[in-house]
Amino acid sequence: VDAKRTDFETISASPTRTGRFLSRIRPLSGQIFMRMQNTPNVNPHSPAVFRTGLQREINRSDADVVLLTWIGREIISVGEIAGIDKPLVWRMSDMWTFCGNEHYAPDDEEARWRTGYKKNTRPKGSGRVDLDAWTFRRKLRSWKKPMHLIAPSRWLHDCVKDSALAKNWPVTHIP
Repeated sequence: VDAKRTDFETISASPTRTGRFLSRIRPLSGQIFMRMQNTPNVNPHSPAVFRTGLQREINRSDADVVLLTWIGREIISVGEIAGIDKPLVWRMSDMWTFCGNEHYAPDDEEARWRTGYKKNTRPKGSGRVDLDAWTFRRKLRSWKKPMHLIAPSRWLHDCVKDSALAKNWPVTHIP
């Protein structure tokens, strides 16, 4: 019987000294950026604005498929995710994939991730710039090709199917 051997490769941004320095300050830059928004949602937020170089490294690799796991703290930008030219599988850890900046957002009938982040759906107590809506629109514009999503819970699977962004993407529930 012939057996195929598979090599898994983990890619990280810039192993250089400058790259390591930038990987330390990028999350702080994202936190400073988030101060432009006032929100009652105390859960983590990730705008994913700053380019990291990961897209280039991933596209140069000989990987057949790219597995994304947790995305946050400026690990990779929304635009870079869109620019990956290999098939993407995303094992979701939270709601960030189909929300704006929020890793967890309210789950009700009028949830913004369901309705598309309209101005009249901002939570009470919100102020300044609506970065949640801005990031959602960036994802909507950038992520034209569907990614295969893996949901670790039935609840998260159902959220994907109800989301304005990813409702037509393939999603598999794997507990």
